[in-house]
Order: sequence, then structure tokens, then C-alpha cells
Amino acid sequence: MIHSGAVVAAGISQGKSTTFNKDFKIFQYFREDHEKRDFVSGGAAAGVSAAFGAPIGGVLFSLEEGTSFWNQGLTWRTFFGTVVSTFTLNIALSAYHGHPGELSYPGLLNLGKMEPFPFQFYELPVFMFFGAVGGVLGALWNYINYKLSVFRI
Repeated sequence: MIHSGAVVAAGISQGKSTTFNKDFKIFQYFREDHEKRDFVSGGAAAGVSAAFGAPIGGVLFSLEEGTSFWNQGLTWRTFFGTVVSTFTLNIALSAYHGHPGELSYPGLLNLGKMEPFPFQFYELPVFMFFGAVGGVLGALWNYINYKLSVFRI
């Protein structure tokens, strides 16, 4: 899904086809390198968004993994693209399942309904202890990693 979105976005940004020998001049502005990069990052974000039904997750994925140069304008354009892709997939899946307009299929990957896992009040100190042990172990890991890095230099 991610690669499909990126490939479609890269193709749209070109606006010309060597197969059909057509050149749409209206897309000529988008043939610059930075515009191609923006389209690919938006397409990757739209693919993640459609797969998981999470538009903000798609934007964050593209921000962290798919974009070399990020700016404020790209954030809003990418977010708009992810919302449109999630909404379009939701409409298509609701029509496919025979309930057009229901819009209850947020993404392609459905992990099932999550039931709440209740815990008792007396278990909270145990959770706090495990959290503290995890924090101490994390700090110890960072200290050892720092000492090893200094030793290697």
C-alpha cells in the first residue's frame, strides 16, 4: 500500500506519458525535484493512512521515514492527502461489503475489537515497580553505551 501510493504520486507529478506520447503542460510545475519528493512523501503517507486507517499516523510516518526536507506547507498538504485516501478507502470498502455510506471500515488491516483488560488497584505498585526497574535498566544501558563509545574512540 505504501509503495502503491508513492508510485501513483510520482507518476502524477510527472504529468506526461511516454507510452501514450502525451504531455500535459499543466503539470509542468510539478516536474521539479523538490515537488517530486513532496509527491512521493505524500503518496507514502497516503498509503500508510489507507492501510491502517490513521491519517495522522501516515503523516508522522512520512515525516520520520519518507521525507528528506520537511516544511510546514508539506505537513498540511500531506495531511489533506492522508485524510482523502482514508475517506476514499472507507467509502470503497463500505460499498464492497454491501453497506454503502456506512463508513465503518477505517483501514485495510483490521486487528479485531479490543476488549478492555481490567486490573485491580493492588496491582498498581507492581506496575510502578516494573516501570522503575525499566527506567533504571534504560539508564544503565545508556551509561554502558556511552562508556563503550568513549572506549572505542
